[in-house]
Amino acid sequence: MGEQVLLIVECLSRSSRRTDYIDEPAEHGKVDIPHSTRVDVSYERARVELLELVGGEYRDHPRAHRSALPRTDLPSPDARSRGTPLS
Repeated sequence: MGEQVLLIVECLSRSSRRTDYIDEPAEHGKVDIPHSTRVDVSYERARVELLELVGGEYRDHPRAHRSALPRTDLPSPDARSRGTPLS
């Protein structure tokens, strides 16, 4: 499955923090999904975290708060979008 899925996006919930931060990333890592994005809207403004699978675990990549847009040089299916804001 992982070789077909390049990115998974999670919308976090206050009621399921353990599942969102521990259980689900572990499951996604087991099937080698290379990138994950967490969107947390429990703050005044949404927080977006980009994560990269390294050695079977997701590691922080750029993070954006408030009105900032995260930028990344991670590969994407469309190489023209590399290094541009994710929107």
